[in-house]
Amino acid sequence: MPDPTLVMRSATVDSRDWRRSLRKKIIWLTGAKLALLTLLWVLFFSPSHRIAADSNATGQRFGIAAQRAPNPSDGVSVPSSLSRRSQRD
Repeated sequence: MPDPTLVMRSATVDSRDWRRSLRKKIIWLTGAKLALLTLLWVLFFSPSHRIAADSNATGQRFGIAAQRAPNPSDGVSVPSSLSRRSQRD
């Protein structure tokens, strides 16, 4: 009959081995996924792939000339409903 302490010790070693193996696989796969996500970000979402989004660039993209805001000194009046505060306050 086998010694019970040897059987127990062998089972403990086996349980540590599969846990260690599983931990290594999980760490390796997590690292690989992180590397692939970083590669995708660099290839498609990094700042070098962003376009300028100012009004001139947008106007050129859509073929619309940029318009300037009305200047009160040009004689253009702003309706009272759009003024910041009414004169009654």
